[in-house]
Amino acid sequence: IPNSFIKVIDNLVFYPNNSNKIIYIDRKIYLNIFNQNQYLLKKFEKPIQNNDIKESSFISSFLSAFTVLESEFIKIFLAKFFINLENYMYILVLIGNQKIIENILFKEIICEIYGHEYCLTITEDVLRNQPLETILKHKLFFYINFIPKEKELLEKLEIIIEAVFLKKFITSERKKINIT
Repeated sequence: IPNSFIKVIDNLVFYPNNSNKIIYIDRKIYLNIFNQNQYLLKKFEKPIQNNDIKESSFISSFLSAFTVLESEFIKIFLAKFFINLENYMYILVLIGNQKIIENILFKEIICEIYGHEYCLTITEDVLRNQPLETILKHKLFFYINFIPKEKELLEKLEIIIEAVFLKKFITSERKKINIT
């Protein structure tokens, strides 16, 4: 068999908004390492035509019941993210009952829909013991349940938040690392 018939993967990519495992771009072959779960695959089976949110859905009813202000904004934010799987230039900040926000909204709804491996709860242990690249690489959602008082950890958290917007961060060696 001639070498020209053997296809070689040029690089690994993390493209959440593409359901294909093999992606061809400019005559190169990429392996998409993002794994679409059963919930995310549904959007490819029957494309969503508009962003109308059904009040009858469990998630919509939950958000209406447990948010005091602007539950529509949260619904639209999550719906648009579900459709496009791309970060926007803003962060959704939820303040309130930790059991409801962390245990139900984040762990049982967001993590289930988007995949636990692509969501991370940022705790004191994570900030102290995981390098930035590990924290940031291939993550779609973060839940911050620890705001440090120590300068070093606070700076690390600031880098994480900034990296979410820029999709890049700078290491201590001054190298830019792409996190997508």
